Amino acid sequence: MKEVGIAHTKVSDIAAAANMSKSTLYVYFNSKEEIKDYLSYNAMEYFYHELVNKINVDSMSMYEKYMAICHILVKFKENYPLNFQLIVEEISVEDSDLAQSPILRNIYELGEKSNKFIYECMKETQKVQMDSGKEQELF
Repeated sequence: MKEVGIAHTKVSDIAAAANMSKSTLYVYFNSKEEIKDYLSYNAMEYFYHELVNKINVDSMSMYEKYMAICHILVKFKENYPLNFQLIVEEISVEDSDLAQSPILRNIYELGEKSNKFIYECMKETQKVQMDSGKEQELF
């Protein structure tokens, strides 16, 4: 997958990389898309745990949290480019699609959980001194 990208990877290539036959792979997954969805979920789970484990919401300043989030994103992209590509891809959030695919529902819910964590990290009220001398709240 790394060499040719997700779109050009064949199920037979995935099976070979997993040391199993294509037919055995289809016992566990219905399609290449479903395999990609499970890989996406695993990548998102790893990313979320990186956020939670490396950001101390209570003791870090807003700037430190922001820099930590940026650092986690950059390192994740450098170390796991394929996984990074998977977590930034758009998924269908139509109720009918989410109802048909539990893994899509899980991806959606974990994405929302990650977004909420990042929002909570960054929502602390900050006041800045404007040129006019007035204080302006951020967030």
